[in-house]
Amino acid sequence: MASIVPSPRYPVPELNHDKLVPYTDFPVVYNATVTAEPFYVEYDFTICTSTLANTTLLKWNGTGWETISGWVNPDVIGSRGFHAITTSANEYVVITEHVNPS
Repeated sequence: MASIVPSPRYPVPELNHDKLVPYTDFPVVYNATVTAEPFYVEYDFTICTSTLANTTLLKWNGTGWETISGWVNPDVIGSRGFHAITTSANEYVVITEHVNPS
């Protein structure tokens, strides 16, 4: 089965996993301290972290990462494309894409 992540003409972050289907309860970070751990979403998504104070959500702008501010835990993020997580301590971060929004 092939990855569902598109291959744009501009540089994009490289995922450390194969994305074959939309994320459902996907552990982007599993009890780790990470810097810009990337993932790709096609739909709005729910994000949940063990500690919001230690977690930063980032969005790829085509040349680098920009911080998404103002989100709460858990939260629904209305953004498509490449995102990443940075944590300042060992944390858990899980995402689920809203493939069939109500």
